[in-house]
Amino acid sequence: MSRFEGKRVVITGGSRGIGLATASRFAAEGAHVVITGRSLERLNDALAALGQVPNIVALKCDVTNVFELEALFAGINAHYGTFDVLVANAGVGQRTEFEKVTEAEFDRIMNANVKGAFFSVQKALPYLNPGSSVVLVGSNLSYTGWELATVYGASKAAVLNLTRSLASTLSSRGIRVNGVTPGSIRTAMLQEVVLDHYDEAEFVASELPMGFIGDPDDVAKVIAFLASFDARYILGEDILCDGGSTRL
Repeated sequence: MSRFEGKRVVITGGSRGIGLATASRFAAEGAHVVITGRSLERLNDALAALGQVPNIVALKCDVTNVFELEALFAGINAHYGTFDVLVANAGVGQRTEFEKVTEAEFDRIMNANVKGAFFSVQKALPYLNPGSSVVLVGSNLSYTGWELATVYGASKAAVLNLTRSLASTLSSRGIRVNGVTPGSIRTAMLQEVVLDHYDEAEFVASELPMGFIGDPDDVAKVIAFLASFDARYILGEDILCDGGSTRL
């Protein structure tokens, strides 16, 4: 299946977890993929994990730095041309009691999750082809609340609204903007924030109606669908991929 044959895809936060699975999914369907991340070591590990797939390139970029984003997209355009899909996936998690949140932590989370998503789309815009697709990756904590993730939940609620606002803003240019909202997905973030602190079986039994933790590829499949022609009439939508934990 080659829904993305000849298409160019950029994925921020592509060195592990959902971003890495999404890169693998797009590459398997024929796309030329650029993944970005803050750590060269993690990017090199990602390329090794992917088996040195020739149609995936890794570039270092910190999405909280607007100048780096400008240079990233200008460089991609200069070397590879304009592109067709942007997946704004880069972000950070949180596990901090409300009373202990510092201004520095607040800024760190908001900069990575909100500022990073906003300016990733803004700086990519001049290089997005007509008919392009943008997918923003959120979290089901944008719908619910958790006492140890007050800033994180607020940041992802902002991403949810940003998805809708950008969909309205960019639709006249022929660019579709949608979002995917993961829940408990087996990533390093989930491990660090949740699973290291709870019995996994008890967590699954109490929180996940489907009875298991999702894999990164479960989210990658939704992202690929939203980016594809199969979703050509979907705009401003947010798809929950959380095993029913939000709605049930």
